[in-house]
Amino acid sequence: MTLIALFSMGVAVMLRSPMLSLGVLMPFFFLISNILGAVSTTKKVARYLPDQAGSKIMQVVTPVDNLTPYGPWGGLAIMLAWVAVALLGGYVLLKNRDA
Repeated sequence: MTLIALFSMGVAVMLRSPMLSLGVLMPFFFLISNILGAVSTTKKVARYLPDQAGSKIMQVVTPVDNLTPYGPWGGLAIMLAWVAVALLGGYVLLKNRDA
């Protein structure tokens, strides 16, 4: 949850509006990633989205029918990469726009 909050903060800084970031992130987390995960052609890409990787962190036992190529530590690394990119992007845009 902390990583999702930091990711959302980075996106909010990039978009310069908390309401706009909510309008983008809420459908992204609740609709788009689930839709992409259900379509067979985009299933491999959807595995690496922040909410899918973040949910992998909380799994103690891997399900038998799970085809994800990474475990909880890999999910943490993917989520940390998304957070780092969002925070770095927010920092760079904030520094360039509002300097």
